[in-house]
Amino acid sequence: MNKISFWFIDFFVKYMIKLTRIISKGEIIMPANFTEEEKEIIKQKLYEKGYFFLKKYGMKKTKISELAKSCDIGTGTFYNFFPSKKNFITKLIEKRKNDSFDSFDSLAKKYPEGIPFDEAYNYFLNNLTKDNVYRLLTQEEYNSLSKENLIKSNTTEIAKYMMSKLDTTKGINDFLLFAECYKIITIGSSDLSKLDNANLNKALSSLVRSACELLY
Repeated sequence: MNKISFWFIDFFVKYMIKLTRIISKGEIIMPANFTEEEKEIIKQKLYEKGYFFLKKYGMKKTKISELAKSCDIGTGTFYNFFPSKKNFITKLIEKRKNDSFDSFDSLAKKYPEGIPFDEAYNYFLNNLTKDNVYRLLTQEEYNSLSKENLIKSNTTEIAKYMMSKLDTTKGINDFLLFAECYKIITIGSSDLSKLDNANLNKALSSLVRSACELLY
């Protein structure tokens, strides 16, 4: 065998070893021949596990490779669904918002004459304490996503719609004031390490109730 043959064999062996390692780590995007139903199942699983990872590790320390592994897919397959971690976080926020709006719509159907105060209060309290992605982000992370226009909000449109469904005579400006108060409560309760967990739920309940009084 000549030198070229030896070089080619050596190159091929090293290449295959490297390729095997990459594939085993799930770092290469392999063709994913999933049905639409399978894709939706995987996405829902990623959202569920993603929230758990965010809650446990925070955005910065959440590793996509570990998240993908927990969902029994490779890292490359994850990137077939989401081009980046930031994109995944924003899609998770969008999903949470959609779920929240679905809950609000159910309330509106239950109370066609207008959602009473106590029901609205419970809705906003649950919305804050249950699977709230914003509370899992640092202020720096939130600002970064907002700066890149990855977090979008139509506050005025939301205000018009929600106020039209509440049993109240208050207007849009009252909702906008409520929204700012609600945002302050969300941001203020995001770093649990600095809060008294023993009284946290009681404090949040009191703050949300006070904020809801702006709506009625």
